Amino acid sequence: MPKETIRKPEMGLTFEKVWAMFQETDRKMKEIASKGVKDFAVKSGFFVLEQSGDTIRISVPEGFKPREW
Repeated sequence: MPKETIRKPEMGLTFEKVWAMFQETDRKMKEIASKGVKDFAVKSGFFVLEQSGDTIRISVPEGFKPREW
C-alpha cells in the first residue's frame, strides 16, 4: 500500500507531536509503576527515599510502622 494512502494530513500529526505524546505516556507509566512500588515498600515496612529536586527525602506516610529486621 503506498504511503500516500495511509497518511492523514488533515489530522495535523507531526513527528514532534507523536513523540511528545509518547514521552507523556511514558512519564505517566513510570509514575504509576513508581507508585505501585512505593506502596508495596511502605506496606512491607520499608522506608522509601524519594528524589525531591536536588535532595532526597524520606517518605513517611501517616500511620507508617517500620519493620524490624
